[in-house]
Amino acid sequence: MDTSAQILTKGQQLAEMLRESRIVDLTVILSPDYPAATAIGQPFLKLEFDIYGKPNIAVPGGMDPKECIYKDHVLMMNEHVGTHCDVGPHVLPNVEQYPDLPHSHRQGAESLEKVEPSRFWGPADVIDVRDLIGTAGPGLSPIITVDRVKKWEAEHGQIMPGDVVLFHTGWTDLHYKPFPEGFDLDRNCRFYKRTEGWPAPDAETAQYCVERGARCIGLDTVSIGSIQDDGGPHLTALAGGAVLVEKLTRLGELPPRGAFFLFLPIKVAGSTGGPGRAVAIV
Repeated sequence: MDTSAQILTKGQQLAEMLRESRIVDLTVILSPDYPAATAIGQPFLKLEFDIYGKPNIAVPGGMDPKECIYKDHVLMMNEHVGTHCDVGPHVLPNVEQYPDLPHSHRQGAESLEKVEPSRFWGPADVIDVRDLIGTAGPGLSPIITVDRVKKWEAEHGQIMPGDVVLFHTGWTDLHYKPFPEGFDLDRNCRFYKRTEGWPAPDAETAQYCVERGARCIGLDTVSIGSIQDDGGPHLTALAGGAVLVEKLTRLGELPPRGAFFLFLPIKVAGSTGGPGRAVAIV
């Protein structure tokens, strides 16, 4: 069988599998009306740029219908907006450029365009930790411990090399809403300390997942880090060679095991992460 026939056969097999599967969109909406960016980050802005035509100078503010072509928008956003990924340079300075900075590491050289797409997909291990919500005080995050992960493994089997570990907290399902309700996602808990924060793994838990062979860790929260320690889990996971996907949603529609996770970020030179589309094949 020649190469073209082999490729066709693989494509047909994949198409057949997808026809028999359900695709779950795990991506939050990007909009200025939603908490797409972190409370301290660049707000997500969408500005109309073209509206099917060129300005008609004979009519102030008018459009010439003979010049109608297309409509588009200018988007202004941080790299870490909406459902997005973190890669090494986000928290790890490139050791070759910044050898004297704290946490300098070789992973700091691996900006997003250098990361193989396959690092962002794999069999999904969905760890349900929704019961942790309500167990911490205002301005604090409940911690997802190693014991919690081991308890999941005792019931569902060990995390395997190449798996994607997904922590299902239910946080975006509860709080990724239009403003002002959307302020409960991040601002009200992290900065004003009015409400409890999102559940998050600590550095030890992140390290355990990496040691098990997880090449991607995802969460339906603002960050892999807690309010108390946002940096520790980031540093541990990214230095271990994993990539992170944050602000997922609808993880409750996935089984503990059996789904396939896929995230494809935009490809920008030198970026520390980027938004993209996350789906699961169930």
